[in-house]
Amino acid sequence: MKRVAVFLMLVITSLLADTLTVRLDAIAPISGRVRGAERTRILFAFTLPNRVRQSRIDFAQLQFPPVQIRDTSYYFTIEGYLLTTPWNIRSVTWTRPWRNPGGDFDSCRICRFTTAVTDSHPVVLDITQAVKKWQESGNNLGLILKRPEYEGDGFGIEALPLRQVLNSARVRFYFTPVQE
Repeated sequence: MKRVAVFLMLVITSLLADTLTVRLDAIAPISGRVRGAERTRILFAFTLPNRVRQSRIDFAQLQFPPVQIRDTSYYFTIEGYLLTTPWNIRSVTWTRPWRNPGGDFDSCRICRFTTAVTDSHPVVLDITQAVKKWQESGNNLGLILKRPEYEGDGFGIEALPLRQVLNSARVRFYFTPVQE
C-alpha cells in the first residue's frame, strides 16, 4: 500500500513538472596573465524566466556542444563560479570592473565538467545551485567559467573553440509550478 502511494505521488508530481529552455543573454571572454601565461576566462549571463523564478526549481543545466581542437588530444576541466560584481558586456575586461584581476567570483565552485578535446559528447554543467541562489536573492550577476588552478586557472588554446560553442549553449530548467 505504501509503495502504491509513493508511486502515485511520483506520477502526479511528474505530471505537474515543466521544462523551459533559454539561450544565454551575454557571453564575454576576458584575458590576462596568470602566473606568467596568457589565460582566458569566460563570463556569461542569462535571464531567469518568471515562470521558473515563481516555481520550485528541481534541476537546471547549461549544455553546449563539445569543445574540439584538431590535431591534438588532451583532457581539460571547466569550472563555474558565481560572479559577485555586476559587469557590462561592452566594457568588461580582465581588470574592469573587478576588484581582483580576472573577475570577482565566489570561492565555492558551482559546477565542474572534465572533457577531452576529441570528445563528441556535449558538455553538461549542473547549475542548479546557482539558479536557486538567484531565485532566493534576486541577484543574478552570471557565472564565470575557468580551468582549475592546477590546470592554469584559465583557458589556453581551448578558449576560442569554447567561446564559439557557447554561442549554441542553452540553459534548461526543470521545475514544478507552485500551486496556490
